[in-house]
Amino acid sequence: MRKSLWLLLLAACMTAAAANPSRADGFSADKNFLTTDTEPDNAHLPKAAPPAGLAFVRPDDLYESLYDDARFITPAFKRVERLYKSGKIREAYAEWLQLAWQGDMFAMASLSVVSRVHADQTWPVPPEFWEGWLLTLLGKGEGGYVLGVQYAMLADQYEAGSRSRDFFLQSALTGHWAGMYGTFATAGEREDIPFSPPATPPVTPIQARFMEDRNGEARYWLTRAADSGYWKAAGLLATYYANPQKGAADYARAEHYAAISAENGSVENALTLGAGYADGTFKQHPQCEGYYNYMLLADRLRYNSEPSIERLGRLIRHIKSNPECQKSDAVASGLAESKQLYESWKARSSERLQHRNKLYTRARARLPEVGAAHEKALLKSAPAS
Repeated sequence: MRKSLWLLLLAACMTAAAANPSRADGFSADKNFLTTDTEPDNAHLPKAAPPAGLAFVRPDDLYESLYDDARFITPAFKRVERLYKSGKIREAYAEWLQLAWQGDMFAMASLSVVSRVHADQTWPVPPEFWEGWLLTLLGKGEGGYVLGVQYAMLADQYEAGSRSRDFFLQSALTGHWAGMYGTFATAGEREDIPFSPPATPPVTPIQARFMEDRNGEARYWLTRAADSGYWKAAGLLATYYANPQKGAADYARAEHYAAISAENGSVENALTLGAGYADGTFKQHPQCEGYYNYMLLADRLRYNSEPSIERLGRLIRHIKSNPECQKSDAVASGLAESKQLYESWKARSSERLQHRNKLYTRARARLPEVGAAHEKALLKSAPAS
């Protein structure tokens, strides 16, 4: 006998309460069916509320969004960065040097930026010293990203901006997600330079009618980053496909890239997918399947728990116009599929974070080598007595 819908919801609620009792209550009974009165631990994530139409996410500032992947930025580093931007250059250099000896790789990159941008002043060692060590310690992928993002954020001179692009490109060529995104973000300054894409991997860039780009470099790197699974690039690409500058929108491609973004951790694009299935814009899955899969994935990403009975009830009521979506089998299928998508994302995310943590741990273990090289460089640059 088929289980009743409300028995299914009750079972889901009990599972959620057992997993995390604090998240099974405190929910508002307003029209925003995925809002909460009590902030969960991951309150920095966006509220899981349904978007109005196809509200794909795009960053307000491409350069600021480069920091999204800087997992190892510390409050101490940001404090010194504010000191630097207030004009206290030498004080910032001294404090970043202290942080560098504690293993802060972003501080090391900032030392390079300061000594290059303010080349009219005297610094203990040249910028090439820090650049060389960062690439040695972290490799061209992560090291290029760290250097690229610091040059992008701290420098405005042409030469320093060129260094940012060079380091991002080194990183991008290794397949580093944030390096590819950084190369895309800085490509606009190279539109008058002919661009020849790498021979491998094969990439079919988004067409120019969706995204202005004279030499094709920005379109290539954004598409390549999205195809590799980078949530931010995929979400932005979905935005371009849904909002063309010329001609009709390509909702099939928008759906494809929104799914990549959602399945790699984007709450916002999971919600947008769910809304697109609810209103019939997206067709890759049947309406009920697509709606529940991605709305429930957004819920899991937001709350890191099983959906509560309140949130499930709101989802069901939101699509009450379709009787098929009211059936317990449809809800059960969405619960199972969204859990599989969520667990798969968690495993991939954990693996990437472990790899990155090991990379930084190995880099910090080599700090004595950097210190010895620094002392040698200081002695070499000291004036003869």
